[in-house]
Amino acid sequence: MLTEGRFWLDPTLEPSWQARLSPELQAKSQFMSGWLALEQGDVEHAERSGEGALTIAREHNDDSGMGFAYRLLSFVDSRVDRNPRAMERMEASLIHHRKVNDADSIAGALNNLAILALDAGEY
Repeated sequence: MLTEGRFWLDPTLEPSWQARLSPELQAKSQFMSGWLALEQGDVEHAERSGEGALTIAREHNDDSGMGFAYRLLSFVDSRVDRNPRAMERMEASLIHHRKVNDADSIAGALNNLAILALDAGEY
C-alpha cells in the first residue's frame, strides 16, 4: 500500500506539477511523500522531502506546514541516531503547531517529545 501511495504521489513532486499546486499543497505533497518514504526505510528521500516541505512552508509563513515538516525531519533524525537534533526539531514542530492552535498536532508533538526523551534516558 505504501508503494502504491508513493507511485501516485511522487509525480506531484516534479516541478511541472508543483507549479500547478497552491503553496499549501506543495508543502503537503512533499511532507506526505517523505512520510511514506520514511515508512519504507528510504531515509534520504524522506529527508529531501522534509527539507522541501520546510522551505515551501517558510517561504509562505505557513506555520502548520512548518510544524509537519519539522515533525518529519525529527523522525528522520531519530531514525539515523541524531537524537539531540530530533528533539530540537520536534520542539520546533510543537512551537509551530501551537501558533495555529492545532490541538491534535500539539498532542502528537508532546507525545513524540516524551518518546524521544525516554529514548535519550531523560526521565
